[in-house]
Amino acid sequence: MFSLSILEYQNYPLLFVCIAIIAFAMGTSIGSFLNVVIYRLPLGLSVNEPRRSFCPTCKYQIPWYCNLPVISWLSLRGKCANCKGEISPRYIIVEFITGLVFFLAVLKFPFPVVIVYWVMLSLFIATIYIDIDHYIIPNQITFGGLGAAIVFAGIFPAMFCTPVEIDEKGLVMSRVWSVGQSVLGAGCGYALLWMVVELGKLAFGKKKEVFDKPVAFKIHEVSYETGECEPVLFYENDEDVPAADADSSEAKAKAKEQPGKEAGDTPGWAKQPWSDMFYRSTDKLIMTCDQVVIDGKDYTNVELVLYETKLEVRSGVGSATTVLAAVALESLENIEGSCTQVVIPREAMGMGDVKFMAMSGAFLGGWSTLFTLVGASIFGSVVALSMAALGKREWAARLPFGPYLVFGSTLWLFYGKEVVGWYWKLAGGN
Repeated sequence: MFSLSILEYQNYPLLFVCIAIIAFAMGTSIGSFLNVVIYRLPLGLSVNEPRRSFCPTCKYQIPWYCNLPVISWLSLRGKCANCKGEISPRYIIVEFITGLVFFLAVLKFPFPVVIVYWVMLSLFIATIYIDIDHYIIPNQITFGGLGAAIVFAGIFPAMFCTPVEIDEKGLVMSRVWSVGQSVLGAGCGYALLWMVVELGKLAFGKKKEVFDKPVAFKIHEVSYETGECEPVLFYENDEDVPAADADSSEAKAKAKEQPGKEAGDTPGWAKQPWSDMFYRSTDKLIMTCDQVVIDGKDYTNVELVLYETKLEVRSGVGSATTVLAAVALESLENIEGSCTQVVIPREAMGMGDVKFMAMSGAFLGGWSTLFTLVGASIFGSVVALSMAALGKREWAARLPFGPYLVFGSTLWLFYGKEVVGWYWKLAGGN
């Protein structure tokens, strides 16, 4: 089978440099597209319409000559050519990092199998930024990547077979073997992290808070840019700044430090999106309320039990509990009250991470999955300890697990076998 490594051209410096430049340029171009994906995909916007990138501030569609990867951002000094609004440094960072990993991949892997890893690394980069911004890993990335990995395994058996093995098995059987390894890797990745999530749910699945005095709360539906609505829980936070100082620089800085809180939110209230609390139909949020008003109907000294799609109002304790009302959330408009205790469902990590591991395993095989999880955990611990030492513990706590999984998978891709071999020798293995 055709296979060509850039390292074979090291004795031809000019050709080597040309191939390296082409790989980097391709990467920056893909990085420019990834910026579109990172911005639009979580908002439910098409990545094809409008076809041109547009300024996030004035929505001006950027002409091609103002949208050259890396070069345009530098020449325009990070500003829109039309409105002069600030363009985030993230755009050039994503373009540069994508170009860099494309270059590193072409040094490590031969053509044409390097194409597979270019696709995988592109999906990884989009995963990092979307997960950091929105705490989700979209199914379009995980399921799309999983399907692509299995197809690639059938086209490029070198993903899981050495050239010698391909010669021994024959091209057809090598492809069958490669597809089997990809499917097995996906299954191992999913099963491994699913077990971690379930065990985490058993150990840390509830967070109980008891308040010294009643804390006000309200549940509203909030419209997003996509036109979709999702219930959101707002609850009173006494540690926030007074309402009169909402526009002050101190208030804005305070808002940035608080997870889920944005400058411009009503001061004194913290926000908890519904999808962050309910991963399963059995998950429930239990609030002990001294008062609650549901669409104008008053209840006192009750327990409000909230599920993803419904609520129950209960009175009494234990076997004497009586359900006073059971209503679908979609039929309600407004819920307000005050509570003295709340039990919040929580996850060790989300199902998006589980699906990501399935995708990663499909690209890298079953043996990579345990390495990825261990590597991600170690890297996450290092980051958390480093941030704690710098007094940024809350900043580290806000980082989702997806970027750490990307780190573990990428480390396996480039140096996994070498790291395992080094550790085995260190542990006294033969």
